[in-house]
Amino acid sequence: MPPGTVSLHIDDIAYRGLGVARSGGLVHFVPGTCRGETVEAVVSETRGNFAVAHVKKVVEASPDRLAEPDCRVPDTAHPGLEVRTPGCVYDHMAHEAELREKCAQLRGFLVR
Repeated sequence: MPPGTVSLHIDDIAYRGLGVARSGGLVHFVPGTCRGETVEAVVSETRGNFAVAHVKKVVEASPDRLAEPDCRVPDTAHPGLEVRTPGCVYDHMAHEAELREKCAQLRGFLVR
């Protein structure tokens, strides 16, 4: 793998849809992932004991992953392209999986 690229297994989904993986003594937050996936990701930022990474390649997709994101709108600045609707961070996963993750996050908030 190229420098800065890591192989990560997504164990959890944090608030705002960030996938959570642990590797090399760091917790990695990876947007656009589903629980149970294995991805190759590029680390874009490291702070203390955590890092932010972005998916380069989905190695093993979750059955919850949608073939096409379902929450995109036309990009007015670039005809023919689409952008994510603001606030729609779970557009890559099935609706049932999104509800499951949000319920798990709410339970975690209440327990803490």
